[in-house]
Amino acid sequence: MNRLMILGFTATIMLTGTAAIAETRIDAVPHIGASTEGFLRYHQDLRWRRSGLQNYNEGDYERALVDFQRAARFGDKPSQAMLAEMYWQGLGGPADRTRLCLDGPRRRAQLPPIGSAA
Repeated sequence: MNRLMILGFTATIMLTGTAAIAETRIDAVPHIGASTEGFLRYHQDLRWRRSGLQNYNEGDYERALVDFQRAARFGDKPSQAMLAEMYWQGLGGPADRTRLCLDGPRRRAQLPPIGSAA
């Protein structure tokens, strides 16, 4: 009897907790601080990724390519993935599939020291 009560109580807590977690999705929480100019001034990777995504969605692929390149210099992985996709499809310039293989190691070798101006 005691085991059944404990099992029932535990199941109730677990199911209630799961429902509460499901309601607080990451989309439901506004990220106002991350979109302010003061925040983006010190997080250049996010600043240029955001600008690149905006230009990409508007169809301005040349500007998006430049913005993603800037973000990639700060090590922004999503921007590096967008660059790879744009190079593959030829968006913002001619398709350059060779660059996909060569650009990663070369870019890492040419990164400026941490703390220097880009």
